[in-house]
Amino acid sequence: MVHKSPEEVGVDAPALVQQYLDEMYNVEYSIPGCRRLLKKAAGNGRHSSLYRSNQEIRAS
Repeated sequence: MVHKSPEEVGVDAPALVQQYLDEMYNVEYSIPGCRRLLKKAAGNGRHSSLYRSNQEIRAS
């Protein structure tokens, strides 16, 4: 179970997204573009919601 956001544990999530998109789909996104994708994926404008615990998800 993950309790912290990637930034809190020292992971650069936008850079990982950027690398993944380049390697898998041969497309280039800027770091701000990757941040927007993460926010959109979260659905509520906060990518940290992607890292909620299972207990929090079940309560929703």
